[in-house]
Amino acid sequence: MIKFYRDLQKLNEIYNSNKFELVALYGDYGVGKTALLKEFLKDKGKCCVYYCGVDSTAKHNKNVWTSAVCIRNFQGGINSVDEFDLDFMLALQCDCYRGRKIAFVFDDIHKSCKSVENFLDILHGIVETYREKSDITIILCDNTVEFIKNGIFQKFSFTEKIELTPFDFKDVCEYFTNFSDDEKAYLYGSFGGKMRYLSLVDKNLSYKENLNSTFCNPSSMIFEEPENILLREIREPFLYDAILTEIASGNNRMSVISKNIGESTNTCSIYLKKLIELGFVKKELPYGESDSKRAIYSICDNMLRFYYCNTFKYKSIIAVENNCIYDFITSKYNNYMQGIFKDICMQYLEVQLGQGKCPVKFASLGSWWHSSSKNGEINIDIVGATEDKIYALLADCIWSEEKADVNSLNSLIEHSTNLSYLNKRYYLFSKSGFTDECIREAKTKNVILIGYPDIIKEFEVI
Repeated sequence: MIKFYRDLQKLNEIYNSNKFELVALYGDYGVGKTALLKEFLKDKGKCCVYYCGVDSTAKHNKNVWTSAVCIRNFQGGINSVDEFDLDFMLALQCDCYRGRKIAFVFDDIHKSCKSVENFLDILHGIVETYREKSDITIILCDNTVEFIKNGIFQKFSFTEKIELTPFDFKDVCEYFTNFSDDEKAYLYGSFGGKMRYLSLVDKNLSYKENLNSTFCNPSSMIFEEPENILLREIREPFLYDAILTEIASGNNRMSVISKNIGESTNTCSIYLKKLIELGFVKKELPYGESDSKRAIYSICDNMLRFYYCNTFKYKSIIAVENNCIYDFITSKYNNYMQGIFKDICMQYLEVQLGQGKCPVKFASLGSWWHSSSKNGEINIDIVGATEDKIYALLADCIWSEEKADVNSLNSLIEHSTNLSYLNKRYYLFSKSGFTDECIREAKTKNVILIGYPDIIKEFEVI
């Protein structure tokens, strides 16, 4: 929650400035924009007016804007809404509260742009009028990030830009202090980092009880959420659902996905491109390489990943009897958590870098993989290199109930011989610690061992 209140504090500082402010506030669907605006507006009274665009006609949108001002100022006493336009309403609000700080919030502006001709031009004219003669604050909001970055940013000169991002694992740990360390990772792995879904977690229940009341509950909002999101963007989501299920199950190469869903790679490519545009999926290449033939695909959000890996596949069972499904899902959980743990370990390394504790000043982090007839599939979970590509950090991440042994350590070192960095520093991460032999071997081979409790401890002191 620290991140949430940091964003709230930033908004309030902007509002309390003694100059004109034009703010872009944006982030993906579910990231917590509405919750932040609600908290920001609640103590501002009639000095703030909130408009939210609707998927309707131009007249309906204008009525929504007019009602926002009229209800705030006249308790609905003005009946003739047709005669009002946007700049008149802003002027009316400023006249009513002259001498006090005024804020106008325009939310979901992409909806207004769809229905109201030249909406951005109208808004731009208003902004430029008030920029020179007023200290009001205007906040433009949307959850369509591409629309903001490629449209709004080109049109307006903002004084502040605030991009809301999902909670990272450290934020989730701060939010769920009463859960065990393992449960914090499971919560992050299933509910992700978006406030819309984290708010569904009941802190008085165990992780198991929360999972049963949400992902394994046909009456829960989250049970239909991903498919409803798809339906808002595309008419026939069934093929998208199939692709997402394959990726969530670990079938992340184009050739495998197309084979399993029974479609050509050309068709599959078109659908994957759309999923990437929607922010559901990302395309990844082996670290430091550019050959797109070796690309894999992954689901960006942990909630979506968990849903398509579990809930979507077993919806028919859950609909009839959900009591048995938790044990079935969690029986495969160590395999599912491998990818989640890798993400957590990357966040740990980024924190270490920021604090000057990391021995390799990497420019970025990624994963590396290679397939060959001789050696089969070779994977290194985390690779990070300096800008000059001389120094590199290489790491594997093991989420298992068993301690990591010397074989895991030697496998990491052996796989790293396929990468030609001059100076290599190794990390081995493990949920359950390390065998004595592994600890002894690590001391002789320049390997840093990090247990999951070490990660939790590091995040707790930040």
